[in-house]
Amino acid sequence: MHCSLTPSPHSPNVIKILLFEDLGGRPSRIHDLLADCNLEESQLDSASSYVEAVRALKSNSYDVCIIDSMEVSERARVAESLRANCSLPFIVITSDSAGEVLEAIRGGAADCLLRDQLSASLLKHSIYSVVERARTASRGHESERLSDRTWPETEREVMLEIIQSVIVTPNLDELLKLIHEALKRVVYAENCFVALYDKQSGLFNRPFYVDQHSTNSPPER
Repeated sequence: MHCSLTPSPHSPNVIKILLFEDLGGRPSRIHDLLADCNLEESQLDSASSYVEAVRALKSNSYDVCIIDSMEVSERARVAESLRANCSLPFIVITSDSAGEVLEAIRGGAADCLLRDQLSASLLKHSIYSVVERARTASRGHESERLSDRTWPETEREVMLEIIQSVIVTPNLDELLKLIHEALKRVVYAENCFVALYDKQSGLFNRPFYVDQHSTNSPPER
């Protein structure tokens, strides 16, 4: 299946997306969400089997692949093909399962999105982030601290470290400190805070706040 989401498929800035969907007869939300994303320029191809996906990859070049499959083994098969044959970054849609998320990251996923919490804005942000990181890496403009060869692996290690911290750390303060330390390995995070919204008071409070030039302030609207 081929679906052009915009009228300008020949622009050099067009984002070419391959969607692998195998939901056992269930309708996929990805098509509707992509339509709601309002991506400036994008082109979508779909594959519903491993053979179709491989055929599409051989005949076209893509910027990102979205894998939405209920079959973990089939999902892993497609991911392995992407990693081994074309190094195409891919986003995996998973259930609300820490095990599935960990497996996807270990399999090389550039991002993981929970199927039950998926929204157009979240999907759009993920696509843009993954594609921009891949394009930046291909131009050789990634961080000077990390080589082209070690960046993807380091990024996956950080994501895995954060997910493991979420699973095993019951204390919020300790969890936020661990996440901050992990993020510092791949991004500048010397000035960083986390804000939580209290529905009853209508105030934002910052349980974690690190800033080189200022101190944390009381809860505010």
